[in-house]
Amino acid sequence: METMFRYDEAVENQINKVKKMLHLSMNGVVSESMSSLDYKLNYGVLLPRIKELASELDKSFPLAQRLWYSNCREMMIMATLVCPVESMDEKEALKWVSCCHNMELVEQLSFNLFRKLDFKNDLVESLLKAEDSYAKATAYVLAGFLLRGGNLSERAKGACDESMKSDVYASSYVVYTAVSRLLRIYAESDPASVTSFINGLDEAKGEGVALVKENVRTVLLY
Repeated sequence: METMFRYDEAVENQINKVKKMLHLSMNGVVSESMSSLDYKLNYGVLLPRIKELASELDKSFPLAQRLWYSNCREMMIMATLVCPVESMDEKEALKWVSCCHNMELVEQLSFNLFRKLDFKNDLVESLLKAEDSYAKATAYVLAGFLLRGGNLSERAKGACDESMKSDVYASSYVVYTAVSRLLRIYAESDPASVTSFINGLDEAKGEGVALVKENVRTVLLY
């Protein structure tokens, strides 16, 4: 997504600092292995190192925006770490989600930023209504983080429960694997309900149903 920003010398200095740090931390082998992720830039820096580098930056919404819209893997992940929670509103959150094109970004955005927002449950409900596969997957990934943290509202959980009834049959691998992921988390606390749900699935209606059943039953066996 091409986005224009007003020049800010302080932000530009931080961006230049980031680029220098990334060049010094670049891993060509890892970068090559991630070539299918379709970034404009990918330095192949591992997540622990990205978090270390982000800790050296100021918490700043203008900086976070510049990093997020860079279409550089490491910068986008850094954006989720330096964005002040209080600066993110639902409109901007939905714009950020529209830039997600792989599950690593979905997970980092959900865990590092979205799960801390005051409107996190409303965001789950909004994303469940999206047509984009990665947006819908974000809803389920975020719901999983919220559930494990004891922060998923009954209303948001109900919305997930209702949406999964159809999304489990989605043709998108991204969507039905995200459903599978949330069901596995459900199974940790309510195995009986999850067992009943997956036993009632019709494999003839969706190409991913067999995979979902297999993945979820792995949890139910333990």
